[in-house]
Amino acid sequence: MSSVSNDRNALRRAFVPRSSFVRVTSKGFVVHDELHTEMTATLHSIQLIRKLFENGSLSCDSPDGTQAHDGTLCDECRHPQFRPQLRLEITSGSESYVLDLSSTSARNLFAIEDEVEEQRGKLMNCTLRMLVIDRGHWGEVCFERI
Repeated sequence: MSSVSNDRNALRRAFVPRSSFVRVTSKGFVVHDELHTEMTATLHSIQLIRKLFENGSLSCDSPDGTQAHDGTLCDECRHPQFRPQLRLEITSGSESYVLDLSSTSARNLFAIEDEVEEQRGKLMNCTLRMLVIDRGHWGEVCFERI
């Protein structure tokens, strides 16, 4: 048997429905084509990703923050417009979601993480209330620990 078949969590993840993406707009969160002014979710993982937008469209991305889909290493490319983002895996109710945070929203999450750690807690598996501040043509996600 391979090592993957012995990893109980890897086996279980293979049968979990894929997560839906949550899109952040200036008006709120778009989930399954419906707008929500706030979300309550449990945070399960955080990872660095990188995205490059050119002419308003995604032209390159790195799902692990180190290597793009085309094989280019981020450290070798260092495109000045490449933006680091945080990818959150969250659950709300019985559904799993992926939420990508811009740098401003990521700083808001880091501030909540600092508060939680000051209380000797962990951010993972915390339930968070998330709101969007309208910044014109983009939305800034703010967090509150519940």
